[in-house]
Amino acid sequence: MMFTATLGPLIAPTLERRFPPSARHGTIYPAPKHSEGAEGATKGGLVTAFSKFYTDNVLFPLIVSVLPWEASPPAFIEDRAKLLGRPINLEQFAEGRPSSISLFSSHLLLLEEQLSDSREWLSDTKALSLTDISVHFLLAWGRRMPTVASLFDESRFPLTIAWLDRVSAAITALKATQTPPSKLSGETAARKIVSAPHEPYDVVGFDTIEATRLGVGLGDTVQVAPDDYGKDYPTNGKLVALSRSELTLEVQGSEGLLRCHFPRLGYVVKRASV
Repeated sequence: MMFTATLGPLIAPTLERRFPPSARHGTIYPAPKHSEGAEGATKGGLVTAFSKFYTDNVLFPLIVSVLPWEASPPAFIEDRAKLLGRPINLEQFAEGRPSSISLFSSHLLLLEEQLSDSREWLSDTKALSLTDISVHFLLAWGRRMPTVASLFDESRFPLTIAWLDRVSAAITALKATQTPPSKLSGETAARKIVSAPHEPYDVVGFDTIEATRLGVGLGDTVQVAPDDYGKDYPTNGKLVALSRSELTLEVQGSEGLLRCHFPRLGYVVKRASV
């Protein structure tokens, strides 16, 4: 078990931009099913927002609350407590689990209602979209947990279960078309990253209006941290790009200079303390 994140408000749009729809690459923002537009014509603003503010900020904490924490190794509990910035009370999690399971059931009902018009995908698109991927990731995880496995009852949520299986099958089929990734050591990966060409900073640009609002400037040493958990572990670096959707820091790593990209949504940037 571990905390992780979905594609979120930066990775998904960046992948779409760097690998636009083509004969080789599909899209995570397919057009509505009954439209005559080209694939990928539907932009992902609200879809991306959904993956962040519903999937990441609502469903993900709910999944965390039903984890079988009492069965976790002490080292894992300690590590997650440091990330959260507060102690993990095992008794409190256990006491609150029935309420969380009930709430989980309510969210499954929302999905069942969304699928009640016989649509194939959640956003009624021509193909699998980021909406499906982001929700499926968490529900497929929850489905394997003994604490909530009983919720995934085909007699109560037949459309949701069928949709889950459909997305799983689609992802499996897509994986089968890909070359398996090579395994690299940490040292090799670090060398490849620092030696690879990086995207020019002007792709993100520097929005002076937003910089003024945030109290930062081009070239400032700043720190960036999530706005939910992990706040005690900011990334420090030189601010080299800033827009309304993204910011970039230059960070000196053990193997060389890195460019760390962060979404604006879900992260806080401020001048680093001297």
